[in-house]
Amino acid sequence: MAKIKISELAFELGCESKELIAFLQENGIEAKRSNSFYRRDRR
Repeated sequence: MAKIKISELAFELGCESKELIAFLQENGIEAKRSNSFYRRDRR
């Protein structure tokens, strides 16, 4: 399980951190700040 900062993931996806945080929260994933970590699970 790799962890990545939300701000880095947003950069990779070409969007703003706040947009990514809103998307994650809408989909039931806890995210509060751009320097929080998101765990990428590959299934």
